[in-house]
Amino acid sequence: MIKKITMQQAIFMLSNLQKKEAKLKQQFYGSCRDIPLKKDGESVVSQELVEKNIDRFKEYKALLKDIVNLKKAIHAGNNKVVYEGKTLNDLLIEAKTGRQYLSLLEVMIHDSRISLEPNLGVIEYGNPNIEMFEEEIESLDLENKLNELSQLIEKLNTEVEIEVDLENA
Repeated sequence: MIKKITMQQAIFMLSNLQKKEAKLKQQFYGSCRDIPLKKDGESVVSQELVEKNIDRFKEYKALLKDIVNLKKAIHAGNNKVVYEGKTLNDLLIEAKTGRQYLSLLEVMIHDSRISLEPNLGVIEYGNPNIEMFEEEIESLDLENKLNELSQLIEKLNTEVEIEVDLENA
């Protein structure tokens, strides 16, 4: 069944389905592995267990289909939406890369330690260029720009609607 939903709803739905998929996979593995099949050459598998596993397998396959369809629709939506000459996908890449860069700079600033070294005394380890990294963060106004970019992406995700073929969601 084709549903028209916002990107935000699709992302939320995808997250929930992926959690459900992980749980269902664990249940399926648990009910299909290391199950006694025969005792003294005679089958000990109950028909109820066989049918339950078949139902779980069918549910799992249908769930995967919905997950794939959501991912494809989100991907298509991310490439369709354009804001100031950039697709939503471009904005997401900028945000992710910017967060990684900011994280690296923050690690470089805060990564220091003190150690008592035998025959040397107390040694402080760290980065001698902390001020350079602090200036980089401040001059680029990274935190604010990334927050603004994240808010823009969130706003676009609430406004943009996509069509998704869903069987179970």
